[in-house]
Amino acid sequence: MKKRFILTAMCLAHGVSLAGTMVIGHVKEIQLNKDMGNVAFIQLDSPQTSPIACQTNVGWTYTIPLVTDMDKKMFAVLSMALASGQTVRLYGSGACSDFGAVESARAVSIQQ
Repeated sequence: MKKRFILTAMCLAHGVSLAGTMVIGHVKEIQLNKDMGNVAFIQLDSPQTSPIACQTNVGWTYTIPLVTDMDKKMFAVLSMALASGQTVRLYGSGACSDFGAVESARAVSIQQ
């Protein structure tokens, strides 16, 4: 409970964009591909109900760059959620900045 609160607070402190989407679900797949750069592709078991205009690749729910410490923490949270089967809430940025056809994730929280 305390970890969930701290992670949520950290993400909210960075300003979750209201223009992006939000999906609650289980992490179904995480893909890293050298040909795609320093980006993780995340697929949840729940689809985006109203994808943003640039989200033309519906095979992936979000992307996360693997550049900053916060990016790597978000990736670690999602990896843990995949391994443990925990429910996550992912917030989109409202833009496809990491990979032109998939919305970039802005924040993540874990739920029980």
